[in-house]
Amino acid sequence: VAEICREAGYPADRLHLVHDGVDPARMLSGNRDVGRRSLQLSDHHQLLLCVAKLTDHKGHQYLLDAMPAVVRRHPEVVLALAGEGELRDELEAQVQRLGVESHVRFLGYRNDIPDLMAAADRMVVSSHMEGLCSSIIDAMLIGCPVIGTRAGGIPDLLSHQNSSLGWLVPPRDSDALANAVTDSLESPERSIEFARLARERAWRDLTHESMVNRTISIYLTQSRRACSASMHQLAPTA
Repeated sequence: VAEICREAGYPADRLHLVHDGVDPARMLSGNRDVGRRSLQLSDHHQLLLCVAKLTDHKGHQYLLDAMPAVVRRHPEVVLALAGEGELRDELEAQVQRLGVESHVRFLGYRNDIPDLMAAADRMVVSSHMEGLCSSIIDAMLIGCPVIGTRAGGIPDLLSHQNSSLGWLVPPRDSDALANAVTDSLESPERSIEFARLARERAWRDLTHESMVNRTISIYLTQSRRACSASMHQLAPTA
């Protein structure tokens, strides 16, 4: 959003970036066993979770197109789509055409996202247009490895100070998405390291507390500048 404002000609010195922040306590309340039991998953299943409205810009169709390649390599994989939307019928038909109906579950609207996130082995975000995606922050906070696209602000979350905090692929690229998911499943040590770095970053920069503090800091700085400018204008001239 900040980039769009700059490109539109908004003065750079009046733009201040504050990343979204979430409540860590909400995600820490999740229970892995409860979440996996609700999906009737056994220990050998690998759960991919996507939390997003079933609408075009979330790119579910590209994620589903990636599933046959993932399942061929990892038949233990189950993809759970948490969310409702106008594309549900279309996406369910796509799953049938692809022959992966036993590996994809449409969960609809859920109020147990912390449990589902705790149950997940990987978080997958396939958006081709995105603001920031707070569900990625949720996953980062609890150390769930994330595969995402280079859409909108997602790279702000999954890359930081020249370090990768997850897998990033081009939007609308099902092959790249399949390769990234497969690589994450076949690289447990790398997944653990990405998740560790992501968790540290989320707890440091992406909580609701850090969002509030950053916002207050900007207001205070701008207020001081405004007061200083006003005093300068009122100062008597020689």
